[in-house]
Amino acid sequence: MSNRFTKDSQGVIMPASGKPEVTRVRLIDIANKVGVSKAIVSKVLSGTPARIGEPKRALIKELALKLGYTANPVARILAGKASRTVGVILDVDSPIEHFLRVACVQRELEKRGYMLVVGTCRPTVENISKFLEEFASRGGDGLISMAHVYPRICEEVTTLASSLFQHVVIYDAPPQLLNRNLNTVYIDFAAAARQAVLHLHGRGRRRISYFSPFYNEEVGPFHYGTERERGFLEGLEACGLQGSCEFGHLHNLFGGAGGYEAYSLVIKQFIEEERPDGVVCSNDQLGAMFIRHCTLNGIKVPDDIAVTGFDNLDFSGFTVPSLTTFDQRPEESAKAVVGRMMAMLEGGGSPAVDDVAIVPEMIVREST
Repeated sequence: MSNRFTKDSQGVIMPASGKPEVTRVRLIDIANKVGVSKAIVSKVLSGTPARIGEPKRALIKELALKLGYTANPVARILAGKASRTVGVILDVDSPIEHFLRVACVQRELEKRGYMLVVGTCRPTVENISKFLEEFASRGGDGLISMAHVYPRICEEVTTLASSLFQHVVIYDAPPQLLNRNLNTVYIDFAAAARQAVLHLHGRGRRRISYFSPFYNEEVGPFHYGTERERGFLEGLEACGLQGSCEFGHLHNLFGGAGGYEAYSLVIKQFIEEERPDGVVCSNDQLGAMFIRHCTLNGIKVPDDIAVTGFDNLDFSGFTVPSLTTFDQRPEESAKAVVGRMMAMLEGGGSPAVDDVAIVPEMIVREST
């Protein structure tokens, strides 16, 4: 007997490690137990019509589930069949809401019998192309791109993705990728920011300011920041008010270096300079820090200053007071993304190419 194996106290052959080896259940294993051909088992498990009675059909499915049978994706690709895998790529340092979107996409794909392969990378074309080329070489059926958000490389990334994959959906597309004969799903950040201003104005606020003291110039201004700024200014104009987004551009903290202590100094200066009675914060983290600063310094929210956030992260309902915010509706956008992908993969033809807009939902809480 090979040194790799030994016998236990009952004479059962075991690996020398003492742990049973995990073996992959094959189609022929199920076929032998049922007494049918391997081809019949393959047809039943793939949903292909097969000449077999219902009792044996049910037994094949039951055994496949009981034995833990999984299709070999490499064999499927070599046979010219779909791998039933979809890839998604995003920045490893993406904000938490991007990963929440990925989780929702995974659940939607799972319902349809597809597996999601996630690739994370740093924001360079070289890093992104490595994942795209590797995933394409493994027979990925389609790609959901969330690595196009970098303003200075989005055109190149989108072109590369389209050259490697026949089926591509751009998730959270920036304005420059709209109306370009691409399948896109985008979040209407401008509409949400406009609504925030109109909401505050409707509550009697007349000195409404925009708070976002970071602006990543390294890769260019992200569209979800510039679009919120655009919506904020449009909201002011609709209400006949004056204001700007200049304060944030002059106080670049590069995404939060230094934590609350650093932000607190900027919030103090912001309140002294802007003297706002209503503040639109660009995300929930800033909204929560703004509320904390006010609480620690005797400023009442919302009596003295009303505050809104953005993203509806879990903690936003637990600040004191709870934070008015905007939900990006990740479940709905995931359904839209996966719906576009399924139309391409299983629709039997070329689906209409369009831009699908998801308008965030305002969640009104105590801070306004």
